[in-house]
Amino acid sequence: MKHIATLCMAGVFLAACAPLEVTTPAVTAIPFNQNAAVGIDVYGSDRARGATVPPFRGQSVINVRAVDRANRMAELTGVTCTLRTDTYSATVTTPGRVIVPNYGAQSPVISATCSDGVRQATGTSTVTNVSAEERANAATFETTPAIGVLVGTIVNPSTDTYSYSDIRVTFR
Repeated sequence: MKHIATLCMAGVFLAACAPLEVTTPAVTAIPFNQNAAVGIDVYGSDRARGATVPPFRGQSVINVRAVDRANRMAELTGVTCTLRTDTYSATVTTPGRVIVPNYGAQSPVISATCSDGVRQATGTSTVTNVSAEERANAATFETTPAIGVLVGTIVNPSTDTYSYSDIRVTFR
């Protein structure tokens, strides 16, 4: 009986630690220079004129969350966060999602400043080469013959998949 009670308490604890489901619609980043943008692509007009700009790789969705260190890292709801780069910004309420342009390896770092009305906290999101990570993981866990095949494969980073990390700001 003692084991059942312990298991029940562990289940309650784990459920309390689970992140809240994001049920609100995603917010789309707004380019600062609307005339130069084509949709979410901040360089769209420049690219159409033949300018050398980062290649547009579609869009990424970033989850934005806020937690309170003083309250056992409990997730905070209703916190306003502003995400910003040199070319666009977005404002979202936590927990939330933001749609941003993806420029592969040339994607800018996204800074987030969040406020719960009394305190401020900051966080960042950087882009990761998901394809390179997958190749590295495959090389680590495969047998020696597979590594030889992997090393012999031509790698073209311009076709790799890139993704932004989620943002989790911690209020102290």
